[in-house]
Amino acid sequence: MGFFCKLFGKCKKEEVKKSGEIKIVSPLDGNVIALKDVPDPTFAQELLGNGVGIEPLKSGVVKSPVDGTIIQLFETKHAFVVETEDGVQVLTHFGLNTVKLKGQGFEIITKEGSKVKAGDPIVKFDYDFLKENADSVITPVVILETEEYKEVKAEEIETAVSGETIIITIVK
Repeated sequence: MGFFCKLFGKCKKEEVKKSGEIKIVSPLDGNVIALKDVPDPTFAQELLGNGVGIEPLKSGVVKSPVDGTIIQLFETKHAFVVETEDGVQVLTHFGLNTVKLKGQGFEIITKEGSKVKAGDPIVKFDYDFLKENADSVITPVVILETEEYKEVKAEEIETAVSGETIIITIVK
């Protein structure tokens, strides 16, 4: 049982297929940074899993990074988890310490339990408000339970287009 599973109790993982690759696309337009460079130890030390950080460039929409089902949409609107058909869970966590804003600066577009495709809109955000009120707008995109996969590789790119640019490849 991994850290995320223990922390949030979302542990109903199904049998994960053992072969193939899964491509994760950027949920935002922005600059891509290594997860170790995210200014938050929970993410930088990969306590929740491996991934990347995205520094958004402007207001817009946070999109689904993968095809799947939204298994968790935080009440504070700042984070969500999408689970693929074969059990890969991807956390998108907008900004750092944005939970303290209690949903201000965010507007939910979809709901928990919805089936989504990579690039589908999930949450609208007000960049200017969040830039002024959050500790950071850097958005970690993390593959949860990474120890279950052969490899979780962050792609070496500098900028990403939401819903299009592949930022992470998972080898199962």
